[in-house]
Amino acid sequence: MSIDKLKNKSLREAAHHLNPIIWVGKNGITKNVIKEIIQALEHHELIKIKLLQTEKEQRKIDIEKICKFTDSQLINNVGNILVIYKENNQKS
Repeated sequence: MSIDKLKNKSLREAAHHLNPIIWVGKNGITKNVIKEIIQALEHHELIKIKLLQTEKEQRKIDIEKICKFTDSQLINNVGNILVIYKENNQKS
């Protein structure tokens, strides 16, 4: 699942005014956090996630885990906020 530059830009613009709906705390990426992210993606397709302030390398690892386990696409990452997208074909 690859997103072209034009769609990525439009998704970044759409996400600009969104508030984070998932907050990842000191326990990090757990099964329950992944479940919540999957549910949010099924409902919204495009979501913002706020990560606890961690070192840059750990943040990269966390972002990779989130995208891998939720089968989503990273749209944008600024500081501790990331935007991910997963198209929901069943959404009407």
